[in-house]
Amino acid sequence: LRTARDDLEQRHRREQEASQIKSRFISGLSHEFRTPLTGILGHTDLLRDGQNSPAATAESLTIIEANANHLLSLVDNALDQASLEVGQLALHPVPTRLADFCREMNVMFTPLAKRNGLEFDVQRRGSLPEWVRIDATRLRQVVINLVNNGVKYTDDGHVLLSVGWADDRLQISVSDTGPGISPSARDRIFLPFHREADATGKQGAGLGLAISNQLVQVMGGKLRVNDRPGGGSIFGFTVPAPEIVKAATGVGERGGGRRILLVDDSKDICTLYSRVLEKAGFRVGVASDEPEAWHLYENQRPDLVLADLYLKEWDGTGLVRRLRGRGYTGGIVAWSASSLREDRQRALEAG
Repeated sequence: LRTARDDLEQRHRREQEASQIKSRFISGLSHEFRTPLTGILGHTDLLRDGQNSPAATAESLTIIEANANHLLSLVDNALDQASLEVGQLALHPVPTRLADFCREMNVMFTPLAKRNGLEFDVQRRGSLPEWVRIDATRLRQVVINLVNNGVKYTDDGHVLLSVGWADDRLQISVSDTGPGISPSARDRIFLPFHREADATGKQGAGLGLAISNQLVQVMGGKLRVNDRPGGGSIFGFTVPAPEIVKAATGVGERGGGRRILLVDDSKDICTLYSRVLEKAGFRVGVASDEPEAWHLYENQRPDLVLADLYLKEWDGTGLVRRLRGRGYTGGIVAWSASSLREDRQRALEAG
């Protein structure tokens, strides 16, 4: 009876802890979503009245972009946590230009740091190759999480992103002049939904470090945290990133009037990508379902097909199979917001 009672008490404590973690997660996530959404909607209203100076317009666009990137990071973290738990997350290494990556991080975080009264800089250690092969999306996700944390928990001083490369491995570190992390807390900070009790007033979902730690492991490295001399923390990792001596050609090639069939049931996505592709010189036919796609295909004979994997009442891979079955030999790009390995494999098997 005593053993059964002890087991029940332990189970009850675990359930209480889980409930508290869940409540903190929902509270933090609610704030993390509502704050950037307020910024996006507010600055959209400011832009709509059409009475802004060029400088004010540029500032509003920068704020909208920064908040949208923050929201994307939150969504990626929440979805990837589920994918990692079931072992479904797949890496997609692609040729990546390191100079572009460094420039992108600088553009993204300099305004954010400035608004928080901080300095931000990207430091390149030694000589970097022009191109490496790495999953650029996951690399950005990890670095965005680490820099966001640095900016969030640093009240004054700076946040520094350092990028180095040696022996086909990319070396990344993010240092800050914040309060630092106690040695006793360093094992806990990588747990999903965990937030330190001394992070008073600092909102968050508690997923950034947990996701980053798991993504770095999937990429072939290990995320480490150390004290920064003079105060603050340094988060760093090293992951494989073999140099590509000669990158793929054709990057940035203009459309030249070639025809693209775009199949997606989201009107907003179709409008966005139609404008981007038409600006690049392509002729674009847009279909929101399979019958419309077949009509455009028969009349236009596209050079390239862009097909959403998940249509409301249709399966994008079924369309791909039928296109291949009818002898279409042009390029087909299947796209999806899903990051599951099985969806990628399903698209490849369809053709």
